[in-house]
Amino acid sequence: MPGATPALCSALLAVLLISWAEPHAAASALGARSGVPQAYKEVLGLTFRFYEAQRLGKLPAGNRIPCRRDGFLQDSVQGGWADAGDTIKHSLTTDRTHAGQLATAKASVRWGADYLQACHVAQYQFVGLIGDPDVDHNYWYRPEDFTGARRTYTWDRAHAASDLLGQTSTALTAASLLFSADNATYAASLLATARHLYQWGVEVQGIYSVSYPGYPSDLYKSNRYRDKLMLAAAWLYRATGNATYLTAARTHYQGEGGRGKSGEAGGGGGGAAALSPSSPLHLSSSCCLHASLPVALLCLACQFPTSFSHGCPPHVSSTPYVTYDSSHVPAAALLLDIARQAGTAAVPGHAEYADFYATTFMRSHMDADGTWGITRTPLGMSRPDWSSWGNLGYSTSVAFMALLRARQLPAGDATRAAYIAYAKGQIDYALAATRRSYVVGWGIRPPLRPHHRCASCPNLPAPCGEYQYDTVDPNPQVVYGALVGGPRGPGDNTYYDVRSDYVTNEVSLVYNAGFTGALAALVQLLS
Repeated sequence: MPGATPALCSALLAVLLISWAEPHAAASALGARSGVPQAYKEVLGLTFRFYEAQRLGKLPAGNRIPCRRDGFLQDSVQGGWADAGDTIKHSLTTDRTHAGQLATAKASVRWGADYLQACHVAQYQFVGLIGDPDVDHNYWYRPEDFTGARRTYTWDRAHAASDLLGQTSTALTAASLLFSADNATYAASLLATARHLYQWGVEVQGIYSVSYPGYPSDLYKSNRYRDKLMLAAAWLYRATGNATYLTAARTHYQGEGGRGKSGEAGGGGGGAAALSPSSPLHLSSSCCLHASLPVALLCLACQFPTSFSHGCPPHVSSTPYVTYDSSHVPAAALLLDIARQAGTAAVPGHAEYADFYATTFMRSHMDADGTWGITRTPLGMSRPDWSSWGNLGYSTSVAFMALLRARQLPAGDATRAAYIAYAKGQIDYALAATRRSYVVGWGIRPPLRPHHRCASCPNLPAPCGEYQYDTVDPNPQVVYGALVGGPRGPGDNTYYDVRSDYVTNEVSLVYNAGFTGALAALVQLLS
């Protein structure tokens, strides 16, 4: 089952709020329309309800999800989000949106920020995972019905976690920018921890899922880490203006071999040289002891293959995929945007990033001719030919990245128009282009039996257990705004609205991440 990452998914929400220029009024009526801004507004509003449905811990006042109550109050770190249809909490995998959704979106960011802040339990200790997948995946229940403590996985300097720390640093930094005007003290705390975690990840290099003895190998296995450090460095430049971070981003990129060359695939150091204590980026041990970490751009890079090891193919760097295991594309997008604002001369490697984005990333997805394994279903969904899991999460994340680049290009530019058209096609596929909706609670023939524990359970005091897993009846609870995994390919008729089908019919924060971003972008760009 896909694992959601508060760092990534909170991150996305923060990016949305600080990246898009004009707010738009939210629409209230639901409908089955697709392909016009009104439909995008409607579904965008619903996606925020899904983030609320995934909250764990003591729920806030004003909870809008009737079937949810306080739960998992004995976890070592309170709060956070349930990863998907299960209840694992994973810390790897979060301009404004609608005026009517601004407060809701900020509340979602803050929820993730507070959880990740609590995960930084000591200067060099970070909680990356709570829960035992073997227990969780074999137990069908209401989240609120579980009692007792759950296993906690904590990384320290003896267990390298550059990827986990880099992703979290990215989330933290973006959230700090979001909250800087509202709460400068809180924002400074987020940024301090972002800098500390990034530096830790640079000094002790390696892959989190390799370094930790007994880590469940089928849960978000990682193959690379320098791309996460690259993205974190780019965000830290945006927050601080310290050009050393741009040089560091370039170093991380080159450490993986640059564009399209071999990189590391199993841990170990090398590549991006660790910064010395005398570096201007070094922080003393008194800094950022209990800072925070929430939300940034990473939801872009947290998409698709889930708790099983379906990540990007290893042994390849600068990959054109947008997944939890590949952050080259969002890193390049951010660096290109920095170059647009600060000038190309300010960004080392600008020309290579631009070429990678246009000729490797976008061309392989728009042509879908098998280059890099990217293909297209008969009705138009982009997918890697090695993927069967969470393909809509993948395609909508690519759409979001296409729109981020389109926004950087001048109005009337042919490339800008082509990128918008491509992204629009991917979102329309998810909404109704195949004569059905893949969004729970919206549109024509939406999913009725998504793989989601809480949604399958009847209202209290009725019990919930294996019967609810096995029944063919529709779920009694509707997790509005959740995007299911979608067709496994290569055909479009390979989606099954069956609760036990966690490959095509599970919902996940990681699937919704890029989807939410792309919807917000389309609302802004098409209005």
